[in-house]
Amino acid sequence: MFTGRNLPIAWVVVGGILLGLAVALGAESAQFDWALNLIDIPARALAAGLVVAGLVFLIVLPLVRATVALDSDLQRRCLGLVIAMGLAMRLVMFATEPALEDDQQRYLWEGAVAAHGLSPYALSPDKAKSADRNTALGQLAETAGPVLDRVNHPNLKTIYPPVAIASFALAHWISPFSLTAWRGVLLSAECVTLLLLLALLRDIGRPALWSALYWWNPIPIKEIMNSGHMEGILVPLLLLATMLAVRRKPVASTAVLGLAVGVKIWPLLLTPVLLRPWWREWRVVCASLAILAVLGGLWAAPILLGGLDVSSGFVAYAQQWQANSALLPALREAVRHLLSGWDVSADIAGRIARLLLATAAAIAAVALALPAIASRADLMRRVAAVTLVLVLVSPAQFPWYMLWTLPFLPFAPRLGVMLMAVLTPLYYLSFHFGALNLYAIFRDRVVWVIWVPIWIVLAAELVAARFRSGKANVQQPSRAD
Repeated sequence: MFTGRNLPIAWVVVGGILLGLAVALGAESAQFDWALNLIDIPARALAAGLVVAGLVFLIVLPLVRATVALDSDLQRRCLGLVIAMGLAMRLVMFATEPALEDDQQRYLWEGAVAAHGLSPYALSPDKAKSADRNTALGQLAETAGPVLDRVNHPNLKTIYPPVAIASFALAHWISPFSLTAWRGVLLSAECVTLLLLLALLRDIGRPALWSALYWWNPIPIKEIMNSGHMEGILVPLLLLATMLAVRRKPVASTAVLGLAVGVKIWPLLLTPVLLRPWWREWRVVCASLAILAVLGGLWAAPILLGGLDVSSGFVAYAQQWQANSALLPALREAVRHLLSGWDVSADIAGRIARLLLATAAAIAAVALALPAIASRADLMRRVAAVTLVLVLVSPAQFPWYMLWTLPFLPFAPRLGVMLMAVLTPLYYLSFHFGALNLYAIFRDRVVWVIWVPIWIVLAAELVAARFRSGKANVQQPSRAD
């Protein structure tokens, strides 16, 4: 499909289309203004534009494969184009209105709370709204402008661990209640992510151009730079922890993994794989786990001191959070059917289903760590597999949650993962159906349109990989030969 002659043109065309779509979102972003009624916001157009961007992005995979098979000079020129255009796509987002997302309002508020020496683990936004204006909290609420009023779930205290809160506070110190300052922090993190990707690709002997599978992916461009989601802080920590493990620095790797746990709790699942090469070296394992335990204790302390009551974001997430998932509702109904003799409520069945999915993720993380790791590339593939399993079984499957696994796509390219850029933006149709009081259509139908094709393609890729592996083993001569 691509030859040496037309490859540079193909790269320019694909990058130009993706950049053009980013510019189009920027030009139309005023249509997503907070003051507009949901019914008047073009949710369908947003979903359609992102699906188109995802379809164009699919071309990047054969482009990379064709280019890395040719001379290194062409690869360097294409890599320069990838870096420049990917950066331009992100810079375009700086002046845009966040499209159908408001999590950044909570980040700005909680960063201000932490920067003023108060605890977002003890103080919900609702408490701030009713605080005496003579108190520090009350005065902070007065200076917040519209930010405090726009925080979602204001009855809940923060759901973010301390390292995430520290990044919010950093943005506040740069410029109080400024989305631009927060985007500056995220862009800095994205640039670090790119550098780490390039370093890791070099470490495992893989061409640097594979970084295009992340750097041109529409999901980080929309969800980090437009929507401002804090997963942008998590990604470089995941990559750094993995790079240190690849470079055989297990204690340092675990320490950085502990920092990642301070952004989101789930990176704990990577511990068995990252420490797999040192399982027989008990001093290394004990030192690493001790560091992880100390850091985990530091992150848990303010959360516990703030109280794990009904207003805790952590409690609410563990018990109730669900969105854009087809698997969890199906499993919940299966549990209810199996336990129908005990008249189990939907709430209890949902908690059992969540526990089953969490157990499945933990078992997968251990199972993927059991076989000996054959190479650095094998380690990267194991990490990619753990993060993919986590995404697939998560009760909430927002488009930005795909960022848990997308940084590892350059090391384990899967069409099923690439399809996430095409299909998960259909999540934004939920706003359209919600505005029409028809959310059940999205919940019961659209989520299956999103996930069934991804499951099918991933399953087909797994079967094909097993077949190739089995065929290779059969073709290898035995010792008896």
